[in-house]
Amino acid sequence: MAFLIAASGRGDIVDHIARNRNYAFVPDLIDEPGLAEWLGEHGLTVEEAARIQPTYGGEPSYQGEPSAGYLAATTAASGVSVVSVVWNARSMDRLAGHRTRGAVGLVVDLRQNPGGVLTMLMGVSGHFFEVPRTLGTLRTRDSELKLVANPRLVSADGTRVAPFAGRVAIVVDETSYSASEIFAGGMQAAGRARVFGARTPGGALPALMRQLPNGDVLEYAIGDFVTVAGRRIEGHGVVPDELVRPSRASIAAGHDPALDAAIRWAGGGAH
Repeated sequence: MAFLIAASGRGDIVDHIARNRNYAFVPDLIDEPGLAEWLGEHGLTVEEAARIQPTYGGEPSYQGEPSAGYLAATTAASGVSVVSVVWNARSMDRLAGHRTRGAVGLVVDLRQNPGGVLTMLMGVSGHFFEVPRTLGTLRTRDSELKLVANPRLVSADGTRVAPFAGRVAIVVDETSYSASEIFAGGMQAAGRARVFGARTPGGALPALMRQLPNGDVLEYAIGDFVTVAGRRIEGHGVVPDELVRPSRASIAAGHDPALDAAIRWAGGGAH
């Protein structure tokens, strides 16, 4: 929602919310100056806007040692930290922070992740680069936005840190949408991560909604994203470096082939 509002020329609404009520839900923000008017102008109800807004989870907690942790699960692999379905940047800041920087590898599980605020990717990806690195470019008719990974050299508590230097694996499938696709595809194209799982849906572009004279609502894309390698994600999806799909037997046995493959590689295994 933030990107859509800013792209329409109302960055002032976004800035005010970001400063004062970041991570709040749309229904709780309806009293924000200009927001109700913007929704009306673009043919959106509060309920529709709430469905567009990503779900923000609470602060995550580790289970097990940081060098072998898995968010909201009990699976562990020695020397590999696994972050599962990161819902907000603060979660990633914590999980990719000093508690995991000594790990051999890091696995980011983006399955069932609907995406979120696109510009947050510049901060999140900064945990994995020592120098600024372009992941791709979002172009609209009137503007161009380069998604640049900004190295995270200071932790949330002000401690000087170095970006994570180990292997980074990303797990995706048909339930990884929007900003999660752009993050996976951008990290892959930049050569910083290896992607495991199944091809993503290819629904990554920002869009606006406009009410038609007959009362129907038209949703239309307002930009085009291309990775630093020149690949379009919209309509194509992110193709994993290693295609791994679950089988009936693996599910029945309680195994997760895609995650297992990602952990093996992140821990130093060959691909």
